[in-house]
Amino acid sequence: MLAVARRFQPPEVERAFKMFLSWSVRFLIAGGGGGGKLDRYYGLRAKDVTEGKLTTAAALFDNMTDVIPNDRQFQQSFL
Repeated sequence: MLAVARRFQPPEVERAFKMFLSWSVRFLIAGGGGGGKLDRYYGLRAKDVTEGKLTTAAALFDNMTDVIPNDRQFQQSFL
């Protein structure tokens, strides 16, 4: 969040923060986000943001799709 707040343009910060909230809910419901796993991927993405490799919320999302529970996983867990 700090890397995004520091490096992204304000509209992208807002989009990214909404994504972060969604991701948190997905991990709470669907699980799969143990501390070590999340720390690793969040750290890697923060590095990418800081280095300017990721400059939009969409790019950040695309780089996290293998980590964040998808719609099917979330819906199954919610049921």
